[in-house]
Amino acid sequence: MEESEIPVEELYDKIKKKFSLPDFGPLDNEFEISTIEDEKFLLRQVAKKISERLQNFQNIFADVLNPDINSLAVLHESKFFDDVVKEKLFIAYQKLMLLQRKFLEADVLLDDKNTAKLINDAWIQYPSIKQETKLLVEQLKHTWEKALDPKEELRYFG
Repeated sequence: MEESEIPVEELYDKIKKKFSLPDFGPLDNEFEISTIEDEKFLLRQVAKKISERLQNFQNIFADVLNPDINSLAVLHESKFFDDVVKEKLFIAYQKLMLLQRKFLEADVLLDDKNTAKLINDAWIQYPSIKQETKLLVEQLKHTWEKALDPKEELRYFG
């Protein structure tokens, strides 16, 4: 059996033991690592999957903290957050940015030990980051549940 025919989970289990990584199942559930097609540099690919998911979360925070004036949805949502809330959101955003920069550094260094440590660190921080993102998404959703005045909403785009 060629390496490319070995399921990702089996390949992951080998590096899991070597680097004391998180279990495959929960990691796959959150970051879809079973969809990795090129297993040659599996550790790097796992790091990329985690980074991609965190990037999605980061974008949600960035839209509220620094709204794009060309996006009606972002402008609408951002006006519901006062400065006190935005300061709290920025703290979560800062955590995400730090992790993203560490993933960038790992991508530059290409050091498996460093990459494995980062995967473990990100996995430890992930539950709180996910919870903070979940709360923000709920708040964003609620901005659309309120009665809206189309004229008021569209006056900035007139």
